[in-house]
Amino acid sequence: MWFAARPGNEHCQVPAPEARPRRRGPGVLVPEWRKVAERPQGTVRARADRRRETDGQPGGWHRTDARSGRLCPVELRAAPASRLRAGRRDGPRAAGAGQDRRESRGGEAGGPSRPRGQALCARPALALWGVDSSSGSAPLPQLAKPRRRPLGLSGMAATPQSLFPSGDDLDSSQLQMEPDEVDTLKEGEDPADRMHPFLAIYHLQPLKLHPLVFAPGVPVIAQVVGTERYTSGSKVGTCTLYSVRLTHGDFTWTTKKKFRHFQELHRDLLRHKVFMSLLPLARFAVASSPAPEGDSREIPSLPRAGPEGSSRRTASKQKYLENYLNRLLTMSFYRNYHAMTEFLEVSQLSFIPDLGCKGLEGVIRKRSGGHRVPGLTCCGRDQVCYRWSKRWLVVKDSFLLYMCLETGAISFVQLFDPGFKVQVGKRSTEARYGVRVDTSHRRGGSRCKHCSKGSRVPGLSQKGFWCKERSLCPFIYLFNKPEDFPGDPVVKTPCFHCKGNRSLILKCSSYRQARWWAQEITELAQGPGRDFIQLHRHDSYAPPRPGTLARWFVNGAGYFAAVADAILRAQEEIFITDWWLSPEIYLKRPAHSDDWRLDIMLKKKAEEGVHVSVLLFKEVELALAINSGYSKKALMLLHPNIKVMRHPDQVTLWAHHEKLLVVDQVVAFLGGLDLAYGRWDDLHYRLTDLGDSSESAAPQPPTSCSDLPATPDLTHNQLFWLGKDYSNLITKDWVQLDRPFDDFIDRETMPRMPWRDIGVVVHGSPARDLARHFIQRWNFTKTTKTKYKIPIYPYLLPKSTSTANQLPFTLSGGQCATVQVLRSVDRWSAGTLENSILNAYLHTIRESQHFLYIENQFFISCSDGRTVLNKVGDEIVDRILKAHKQGQCFRVYVLLPLLPGFEGDISTGGGNSIQAILHFTYRTLCRGEYSILHRLKAAMGTEWRNYISICGLRTHGELGGHPVSELIYIHSKMLIADDRTVIIGSANINDRSLLGKRDSELAVLIEDTEMEPSLMNGVEYQAGRFALSLRKHCFSVILGAAARPHLDLRDPVCDAFFQLWQDTAESNANIYEQIFRCLPSNATRSLRALREYVVVEPLATVSPPLARSELNQVQGHLVHFPLKFLEDEYLLPSLGSKEGVMPLEVWT
Repeated sequence: MWFAARPGNEHCQVPAPEARPRRRGPGVLVPEWRKVAERPQGTVRARADRRRETDGQPGGWHRTDARSGRLCPVELRAAPASRLRAGRRDGPRAAGAGQDRRESRGGEAGGPSRPRGQALCARPALALWGVDSSSGSAPLPQLAKPRRRPLGLSGMAATPQSLFPSGDDLDSSQLQMEPDEVDTLKEGEDPADRMHPFLAIYHLQPLKLHPLVFAPGVPVIAQVVGTERYTSGSKVGTCTLYSVRLTHGDFTWTTKKKFRHFQELHRDLLRHKVFMSLLPLARFAVASSPAPEGDSREIPSLPRAGPEGSSRRTASKQKYLENYLNRLLTMSFYRNYHAMTEFLEVSQLSFIPDLGCKGLEGVIRKRSGGHRVPGLTCCGRDQVCYRWSKRWLVVKDSFLLYMCLETGAISFVQLFDPGFKVQVGKRSTEARYGVRVDTSHRRGGSRCKHCSKGSRVPGLSQKGFWCKERSLCPFIYLFNKPEDFPGDPVVKTPCFHCKGNRSLILKCSSYRQARWWAQEITELAQGPGRDFIQLHRHDSYAPPRPGTLARWFVNGAGYFAAVADAILRAQEEIFITDWWLSPEIYLKRPAHSDDWRLDIMLKKKAEEGVHVSVLLFKEVELALAINSGYSKKALMLLHPNIKVMRHPDQVTLWAHHEKLLVVDQVVAFLGGLDLAYGRWDDLHYRLTDLGDSSESAAPQPPTSCSDLPATPDLTHNQLFWLGKDYSNLITKDWVQLDRPFDDFIDRETMPRMPWRDIGVVVHGSPARDLARHFIQRWNFTKTTKTKYKIPIYPYLLPKSTSTANQLPFTLSGGQCATVQVLRSVDRWSAGTLENSILNAYLHTIRESQHFLYIENQFFISCSDGRTVLNKVGDEIVDRILKAHKQGQCFRVYVLLPLLPGFEGDISTGGGNSIQAILHFTYRTLCRGEYSILHRLKAAMGTEWRNYISICGLRTHGELGGHPVSELIYIHSKMLIADDRTVIIGSANINDRSLLGKRDSELAVLIEDTEMEPSLMNGVEYQAGRFALSLRKHCFSVILGAAARPHLDLRDPVCDAFFQLWQDTAESNANIYEQIFRCLPSNATRSLRALREYVVVEPLATVSPPLARSELNQVQGHLVHFPLKFLEDEYLLPSLGSKEGVMPLEVWT
C-alpha cells in the first residue's frame, strides 16, 4: 500500500506497514486509520482527518512536524517525542492549513485532475537508492519510459530528516537540473517554420510516451493574467481559479487551474525526476555533458497554500506561479513530460498550423451515440447504464475529436455543421455534470417506418415511397400508415438514415468544468468555425469564397494533364472519389513510359510519404460492370499509404456520382470526368486510333508473380487509347476490366465514341470546402461500415480555412472569381441532407437576363408532382414566357447527347435502358402536357423557335477506307448564364442528381469578378472573363470556328448569331443523314419506319468518294436533336423485362 498526502505536506512515498503492532508513548508510530477511528468525531483533528480520507488519500504511518504541527508520514523510524509533543501544541492552527482544506474541497475547473488514490511524490530521497542528492543527475527523458509504480523500499534505512524537509513549501535543494537546450530562434526566423507538419496527424503516439509536443527551439511563455474567486454562495465550491495564458510561437491559449493543480504537477515532476535518476544510462549521459557556469537548473519551489485575503497577497502568488511555470517550461526534461502537457492542455495536435488555432483540450469521459448496457436500466441510467470511456478531447475551429489515451489513435472526428448545438445539464445529457454536442442538420420529411425508432427520412412525400422491386429498394417500404398497404410487413431493422446524427456526451467532474467546456466549444464553433454551423446561399454548407483562382477544362486531355501535374506536386495528402476509377489509365498521351500512369504516380507519391485516400462507389454488380472491387485491390496492393474504401453496402438504387481529386487540401479538381477508361479526349474528337505500329503496345510477359496486369512496351507507342480505353459504350459495354491492356472491341472495324466533358480546378478556400466534403464522407463511411473501423483506415482531419490562402503551388491559366461549393447529399451518403445544386440552378435560371447555355448528359425535368420532381425545365419555361411577355431578346441553348450512354442496338430501337431514358427526355422536351415545347407552343405558337435551340454533336472520320460517323457523347454538366455565372460539376439535370436524397453530387458556382468588354444583343456589355472565355471556346469547337476565321462569337444573343447557330445545326444534320443515314433520325417515327430506314445502303458505303466531298461541307459538330424519333412508340420498358421491374425513380 502506498500513501499519498494532502496538498502542502512535504513527504515521500513510503510503504505503510499496517501489520506492525500498535505502540504508544513518546516517539511511537500509530497507524493513521486507527487514530481517526479512535478520535472523537467532533474534534477539529477528526474533521480534518475525515476530509483527508474523503479526498481519496489512504492512511499510513505519520509523525507530527515540530514547526507546522501537521502529521507527516514516517517511513522506517519514529520522530522524537519532543517534536511530536511540540507539534501537537500548534496542531491545526498552522499557517495555511485552512486554505489547504478549502483547496482540497474545490471542484475541477478547466484542467485534468488526479484520480483518487493515485500515488504522489513530493520529495524523493535520492540517498535511499545510492544517488548523490547534491549532484542531482538530470536524465534524458527520451532514454526510457518512466515507471508508474515506484520501486520498493524494503531493507533500506533512512532518517526522517534525510527524507522529509521541514517547512510548508516544497523544497528543491536536492533536485538540481543539469544543462538543457536554450529556446532561441535565429534572427528573422519565423516560429511557424518550426511547428509540426500536417503529416504528424498520421503518426500519433500515446500521450504517456512523452511525444514531442512543443516545437523545438520555440519558447513557451506563461502568464497568470487573473483569478476567479468562487464563494460559498455560488453553485460551486469555494476556491480560487488562476487564469494562465500561454504562448508558443503564434499559438495562444488560456487554461484555468486551482492551486492544488500546481501542487499535483510539482509532485509528478519530482517523481519523474527521481525515477529517471535511477537509470544508469541517463545518469551517465547527463554527467558526461559539461554544465555551463552559472546555469542553475533546479526545479523551483511552490509558495505556501495559505489564505488569500488581500489583493497584494493574491498578486504576489500569481507572480510566483507565473515565474514557477516559466522556469519549468525552459527545461525540456519537464516540459515534454506527459504530466506537464496534461497540465498545459496540449497534445501532438495542438501546434499544427494547418489545423488552426489552439483550441480546448483535456482528458474527458465520453459517451457517444447513447450506447447503453442492456438490462441495467433499473440501476439508474446516469450511473450504470452507459459506457463511459476516458479519452483526450481536442476541439478545433471547425471540428472536434477524441483520442485513445493508451494508443494515441484518433477514435472519432465530429465536424461542425448547421446542426451544431451544445447543451449542459442532466436533462439533455442524462449525466450530472454532462455536456452534449450535437451535429448533422435535419430537415423535414416523412417518418421512416423502416427504423424502429421512427426517425425522419428527409425528402420523401407524405404519400410514401413505393418500390416495384422490393429486393432492390433501399427502404423496402416507407409509408405513413401501415394500413395503406394491408398485408405488407413493416421491416423493423436499423435504418441507415438515422446514422447521420451524432451526439457526443461528455461527463465532467464539476458543474464549473461543464460550463467551461461548453462555453469554449461554442466560442470556437461560432468564431473561426462559423462558416460551417450555418447554411449559406442556396442552402449550401459552404459560403461563397471571393478571390478564388479557378480554371476551366474542356475535354479530358487538359484536365488529366493538370491532374498529373498536381499529383506530382503533392506533399501531404491526395483525396480521390469517383463513380468509376481505372488505376491503369494514362494521364498524358500518347504515353511512352509508365511515368504518367495513374497507379504508378500514386505509388511513387505514397513512397514519398504522401497519404492517398480513395473513395469508390460500390456498385451492384448485376447492373454495372465497373468492377470497383478490382480497382480497390489494385490500388491497395501498391503501398500501405494508399487506402481505398467502397460505399455503400445497403443502398441499391442510388450512387456516389461525384468526381473529385484534392491535393494537400489546397487544389481541387471536379466536374464530370472520372479518372476512368474512355474519358480522355481532345478537341479533335478522333474516331479511330490505329497508330503507326499496333504491335508496339502489345502487353509484355509479366516479370514477377504479382497480381497486377502486365505493362505494355510503350517505347514506340503512338496510340492514344490503350486496351480498354478504346471504347464505344453504346456498341459494347466494358468487360474483363482486370485485363486493362486487352482490347475488347475491334479498333480495325469499329470507331470509338468521342467523349465531351467539362472540368474545373479551384484553389484555396473552395478547395478546403471540397476537401471537407470528402473528409465528411470518408469519416462517415469509416464510422458506419464495420470493416473500416480498424486502425489501418485513419480518420481524416480538415485543414483550417485560416491558412487556405497560403498556396504552396498554383496551376497556370487560372482567373479570379467568387466560387461557392454546392452538393447533393443524403443521410445514406454523407450523414446529412443537402440539395444546393438544384437551388443554384433554379436561382441562376430565374435571375438570368440575356441567355442560358446548357450542356448536360441528361435532361429530365418539368415536374408533374409524381414521377419527376425537379423544376429546372419549369424555370426555363417561365423565363422564356417572361421574356416573350416583356418583348425581351432571350436565348436558351441546350446541348444533349443524341443517345443515352447504354449498350444497345439502336437499329432495332435500342435496348430497354436507352428507351427508358429517351422516354423521360422526350417527355421533358416535346412530348406531353408537361414538356417545354408543348407549353411554349400553347403560349406563343411557332415563335418558340426564336427562344430555344436543342442540339447534339456528331463527327466523322475514316476507318478501313470508308467514311464513318459517330455521335459525340456529351457527358458535361454545365450551365452558363449571361457570360457572368457558371455552374460546373457532376450533377445531371434529373431527379437523381438534383433532389439530394438520391445520388451524391458535387458542383461549383462561379461568379466572375473580373470583367472585359463584350457584346450582348448588339450593345456593349461587361462580360466575366471566366464565363466568356469558356463559352467562346465551346462555341468555337462546336461551330468549327477554326475554318471560319470571320466568325464573331462575342454576342450569343443577337438575331444574326442565333440564326447562324440554327442554320449550322440544320445543315450538318442533313448532310450526316444523307451520307450515313444516322440514328436517331426524325425520319424514323416508329419501329416499322426504323426497320425500313436501316435496310437502305448509306452513301458512305455505296460511293465513298462522293461521300467525302459532301462531308467537306460540314462545319463543326453541331446537329439538331431529333425531336420526332420514335414519337409513335411507347418507350418505357415492359413489365416483363428486368428494367421494367425497376422503380421509375431509377430512370429519372
